[in-house]
Amino acid sequence: MTPKKPAKASSAEEAFRARRGRGRPSRAEATAKALAALGIDPASIDPRAVLAAIAADSSAPASARVAACKALLTHQPAGEPDKPGVGDPPDELTQRALQILGRVN
Repeated sequence: MTPKKPAKASSAEEAFRARRGRGRPSRAEATAKALAALGIDPASIDPRAVLAAIAADSSAPASARVAACKALLTHQPAGEPDKPGVGDPPDELTQRALQILGRVN
């Protein structure tokens, strides 16, 4: 008994559809599959936390760490106030400490 040959597609489009499921998945498909296998919802990932993790990872390339730091410094979410104390005039205790250190006359 001879094995049956697959039917030839009648057009190039049908041939493409037949081949589409074979081969290596795209990066998007592979990422979605990996996240689904881990039970992670892509909508729940905090980009700032990812950038902070990259910036703190000493095994990451220096250029990636610097880029992550720059992104963290330039991006401030809407509605988040500036950090208190940054740019404010020093209070009395701080002024006294600076005078003792000789930095302020």
